Amino acid sequence: MKRLTCFLEYFSFLIIASFGAIFNFILTNRNFGKTWALQISTWHRALYHGKKAIIMRRFDKEVEEMAKKLFKSADLVKKLKKFQPYDPKTKKGNFKRIGKTFYIKRFGRWEWFLQICKVSDQNSLRSADDVMCDRVFFDEFTTTPAKYALYKGNEVQDLIDVFFSVKREHKVRFFFFGNREYIENPYFDYFGIRPPERGYEGVRRYRHGSVAVMVINNKPREKDEYDLKVRALFEGTAYGDYIYNNSYKEGYSFKRSKTPPEATKIYSVCIQSKPLTLSLHGGKLYVKQGVNKSDRIFSDIITGKYPHELQLVRKDKNRFLFLERAVRQNNVYYENESAFAALAPLLQKFGIK
Repeated sequence: MKRLTCFLEYFSFLIIASFGAIFNFILTNRNFGKTWALQISTWHRALYHGKKAIIMRRFDKEVEEMAKKLFKSADLVKKLKKFQPYDPKTKKGNFKRIGKTFYIKRFGRWEWFLQICKVSDQNSLRSADDVMCDRVFFDEFTTTPAKYALYKGNEVQDLIDVFFSVKREHKVRFFFFGNREYIENPYFDYFGIRPPERGYEGVRRYRHGSVAVMVINNKPREKDEYDLKVRALFEGTAYGDYIYNNSYKEGYSFKRSKTPPEATKIYSVCIQSKPLTLSLHGGKLYVKQGVNKSDRIFSDIITGKYPHELQLVRKDKNRFLFLERAVRQNNVYYENESAFAALAPLLQKFGIK
């Protein structure tokens, strides 16, 4: 497949929707028009077909802020056909917002066509059990580990509850919009999807086509001298790599290397359901994904997956003094980004920085 940026200047649903997946994950750099496409598509589907949609966010503040911003841009409104905000004085218009719900006037009757809700608020979505509601969007499903930690409860389970609350007896498709905030996310973990490698662009399908992951490397385009200076300002920095070189915002400051065949295996661990093998060679520590299931596995949570599984507790830090030394000497080499991210909780558990 040619690079998607050859076909797309801004995001469009046409490509990802053509794969027919139920859960659709879209990863791009910032400022690629995903939210614009959402508004344009949702309005026109409501106008011509009476279709309805829901937008999910994590927190109340995000819900409120998004409700205030949607359908406000003058440039966006120019792209909407037959869009006329309601004027209570003249009683004319076919669009209005009441709180977190947006309405369209069709055939002389007001109908809701878009709601914004929290992921944890699935009970309020019972009213969205409507055969015309066939799309749900989760905006900014990717974020940093610190922000994931602020969510109270099991985010993925809550999202799945939303899916079944809305789906009922009709077909609903979910679209997850995300930027490269962090290499890991709980949704890929849940469905067993490996994060796309750095530089990949295209669409991959999983679970017999029920899941599609679309990655677009839309690098900023410098329009004038100011944009060139912005690039020069951040060139060679972590944020510059995030904006201009398809790096993740967090998770790339590490040494990369495969484990040498002659390396000595030290420990096999399973942290937050992610198996890792730690090996030493030439004074260097190597970390790779996966374990030999017949080995002794130290797990933070006993899963029963391995015949020789041991509970990993805080006092086991003495077993991992080699790990602390390697980190302090900057002598740790990771197979890939996922291995780097998977080891982070173990370092945090033992207070290794």
